[in-house]
Amino acid sequence: MISNSFERISPVALTVLRLVVAAEMFFKGLSKIENLSRAPNLALGIHLPGVMGYIPAIMEPVGGMLLAVGLGTRWVSLYFMTEMVFTGIISKMIVRGVPFIMGGGQPGSGWELDSLIFAGAFVLFALGAGPLALDRLLARSRARGGSAPPLASQAPA
Repeated sequence: MISNSFERISPVALTVLRLVVAAEMFFKGLSKIENLSRAPNLALGIHLPGVMGYIPAIMEPVGGMLLAVGLGTRWVSLYFMTEMVFTGIISKMIVRGVPFIMGGGQPGSGWELDSLIFAGAFVLFALGAGPLALDRLLARSRARGGSAPPLASQAPA
């Protein structure tokens, strides 16, 4: 009886994970895109060309929106996994020596959230967007051999 309940909710698990990762990245990226003039500092802090700082400033909110609707989930997840390697491992752990979790009273955060986002993005990369996603709808349409339905203006008279 309990296993039957889990089977009913398991298809929704990927959707929940996708929406949580999407929200985190979207809201994390909003402040970066609102202050786009500070974007080069993101890259300069880890000794990359400043222009590379614009990539996460734009990709976080845009990628978050794409994940929210489930479009390009595997590609966006691969990007977020790569970004979390740079922010969590390279920037925080190696360059700045930040611990996994910041001790009490210390400002900032460790790389624990980066690890969770990496893990969530990895699951989405490996398993896909889940049943409630545009990726799934597009795949079904392609599998039937059809394309998107014609627009009303293109329908035969």
